[in-house]
Amino acid sequence: MDDVKNEEHLQDRIKDGSGKGIGVAYPIFDIDSILETARKLVEEYGSSRPISKEEISKTLDKKINSLSLFFSTLGQYNIFSVVHGKGYLPSDIYRKYTEPVHDQDEYKAKLQMFQSAPLYAKIIDELNGHQLPADEKRFSNLLKGEPYNVNPNSSEKAAKVFFDNCRNLNLRDHTGKFKFPDIANLTGVLPPKDQQQDPAPPPPPPGNGQDDLFELPIPLGGKRIAYLKYQLENLSKKDIRVIRKALDYLESSITDDESEGTK
Repeated sequence: MDDVKNEEHLQDRIKDGSGKGIGVAYPIFDIDSILETARKLVEEYGSSRPISKEEISKTLDKKINSLSLFFSTLGQYNIFSVVHGKGYLPSDIYRKYTEPVHDQDEYKAKLQMFQSAPLYAKIIDELNGHQLPADEKRFSNLLKGEPYNVNPNSSEKAAKVFFDNCRNLNLRDHTGKFKFPDIANLTGVLPPKDQQQDPAPPPPPPGNGQDDLFELPIPLGGKRIAYLKYQLENLSKKDIRVIRKALDYLESSITDDESEGTK
């Protein structure tokens, strides 16, 4: 895992005059990064006993007091459970991720990790189904205020990690709307990571070749779909009339579906 500059400054353990902490905890690393490191630790020490801070420090080649952010994020995602006085033990969610039974177990486990972070749980409650700010900078401004209360010095980092997780888990649609699914009733398959976009840019303008034709899907009812392919460039009203006549001819050649029944 890459070194983090000024970790003590970013971890929201700033103290005011009374000694009370300012700001709330937030994940400092995205889920994929933490899982990569967790897998390395489990491969070295196994999963049947807690892994001590000293062992983690040795494996990551970092001093224990520089790993506060890592330990905090590990716990927030519930990837490892804290065993007081002994260290960190792989959680049931982590085992579900590394030992999947059904096709979507890995994805569901990562969604549970995301939902386990207290800040993210609050964002889900407040913003699920809503449009998020367009970029990380604006989202960081949102995180500074109620009900999130992220430390202003850390809000940009918190926003970046949140957006990284949304991108990796496909939690924003092409319009930028935040959509956290019902894990228990999850259907469908998560698109491959290299096919996800956040948000998706518009398709490139079609050219003149056959491969550049614009494809318009037309729902027919049920699960049936017809497709109309055409070139946008130089498309005229006359062309539309020609297409309409072709469809009229097609309609006249088919038996009336009201008398025969739609198939």
